[in-house]
Amino acid sequence: VQKCADLNQMCTKNLSLLFAPSLFQTHGKGEHEVKIVEDLIDNYLHVFDIDEEHQTQIELEVSLITTWKDTQLSQAGDLIIEVYLERKNPDCCITLKVRLLAADE
Repeated sequence: VQKCADLNQMCTKNLSLLFAPSLFQTHGKGEHEVKIVEDLIDNYLHVFDIDEEHQTQIELEVSLITTWKDTQLSQAGDLIIEVYLERKNPDCCITLKVRLLAADE
């Protein structure tokens, strides 16, 4: 999610503000807890000891997710995305419908 911040506005800080209150039961009042979550997000490769091969796989998956091909908008304005699982085959396809929210929602 954080790697797509340019698309979804969920930078490390915003993700930390979202998750810290739930993880630490602080009701949104813990600056130190937010910083801890930020550090976990920014340093997840080292924290979770992710090897180079897995890191390469993660980067490949992120690049595929952020490549918006074969998308369309429904009459209601929802984004329709076809997602292929493992290979591009109609039997392996699911369709996602994403409701676009207005800035005030």
